[in-house]
Amino acid sequence: MKSEENKQKSIGRIIASLLVRLVALVAIALWLSTHLDFDSVPKDILTHGWAITGVACFGAINLAVAALRWRTLMLSFGAVNLPRFALLFRLNLIGHFYNIFVPGAVGGDLGRAFIARRCFKAASSSYFVIVSERMIGLAALGVFFGVGILTGPELRGIEHGGIWSVALIGLLALVVGGGLLGRRIARWWKDAPQLENPMAVGLATALSLITHSVTILGFWVLSRSMGLELGLVDLALIVPIALVASVVPLAIAGLGPREAALVAVVPLLDLGTAEQALALSIGFAISNWILGGVGGLIHLIMGKSAHHLSEPDRSTEAIS
Repeated sequence: MKSEENKQKSIGRIIASLLVRLVALVAIALWLSTHLDFDSVPKDILTHGWAITGVACFGAINLAVAALRWRTLMLSFGAVNLPRFALLFRLNLIGHFYNIFVPGAVGGDLGRAFIARRCFKAASSSYFVIVSERMIGLAALGVFFGVGILTGPELRGIEHGGIWSVALIGLLALVVGGGLLGRRIARWWKDAPQLENPMAVGLATALSLITHSVTILGFWVLSRSMGLELGLVDLALIVPIALVASVVPLAIAGLGPREAALVAVVPLLDLGTAEQALALSIGFAISNWILGGVGGLIHLIMGKSAHHLSEPDRSTEAIS
């Protein structure tokens, strides 16, 4: 009886969550309708297939680098059963599928943490590593946003941008501080995650800087293909805003907050119209769908074997 009640509650929570996201998406669509002339939105987005495919390839490179970052953080937080790099890359592809096509943008991350929990003495460490990945990624975005604020064009309507950049970078201190405090917290919570190698956080940050650089390059390729005069310095300011917006768990199929952010920001630079910004965001979304589709196909073909963690990689010296 309790099992049936729990099942109904779970279904109710899923439906409620989906309704909230649908309402948010409708609100974003209504807002976009007041800022866009839909007749002027480029209709030839799919003709930029070579650029969109290239961005999808950049995304695959990012997932590979992210697998190395994940592996680095797992080791630094005391993983006792370190998976092979190829397996973590495969899990990132599958996780990307869930992040894109399952509402919320975090389903894939939760899945990765759940699968990798057996690599640690305490399952909580696996979840802490995934949260740390997100926070380090946002901190790295703060670096690019700061560079964009200092060297990029003036972005009207954004005051005290440096404060936001510092706030994002401050997330890095939370990761390091939280990990180091784990040893003290362990007095009360024996399974508290503990950071055994603080230098690994620096390496993870450097890897995040690489992934964001590749993402900015992808936006540059796509914008050039679409005739948008956006330079790399311009994108160092714009892309962090778009990516931070996409972290908000309201998107459906990766659409919603990022489009609103780009439509709001790009015209402020006088380097493109709101309609062009929307086309750019949709082109980027299509590249994500392609990459997510690859992850879904791997998951479909390989099934449970796609995330089998019983064969650890003993060669940890390279990143220790």
